[in-house]
Amino acid sequence: MSYETEAHRADAMRQTAIDPEIGEYWHGYRIGIVDSRGCPDGRPEMLAAVAPLRSGDVDRLRAARADGYVDGLLWAERGRRSGLVRLAIRRSGLSARHWAERELVRDERTVRRWVSGEVAIPDVALRRIDVLLNGRND
Repeated sequence: MSYETEAHRADAMRQTAIDPEIGEYWHGYRIGIVDSRGCPDGRPEMLAAVAPLRSGDVDRLRAARADGYVDGLLWAERGRRSGLVRLAIRRSGLSARHWAERELVRDERTVRRWVSGEVAIPDVALRRIDVLLNGRND
């Protein structure tokens, strides 16, 4: 997938998001994509601002944008959207274990490995997460 294609996808996902939190994730993702071209490891000032936001004890919109930014930096690595998984778990109101079992029919360990970036998220799981978050199949 080319940079331009992924950037257009991020813009479209943000514009069609049915929820502000999802829109913020895609906004952060788009910023991360842009930054990945000039600063592959991210801009230091952005990374410093992102770290505390990913703890989960802050405003959900800002946390979603932070997760999107980090995922956007890794846009070229298919299956590296751990922030999208965190967002889906957070929005469900379920524990990670229950979310994994109920929504993806996966074990908690697999989902933890996706969130940590240890293992790439399969395309079929990413599509399912998109459906869960957006309520539609794109």
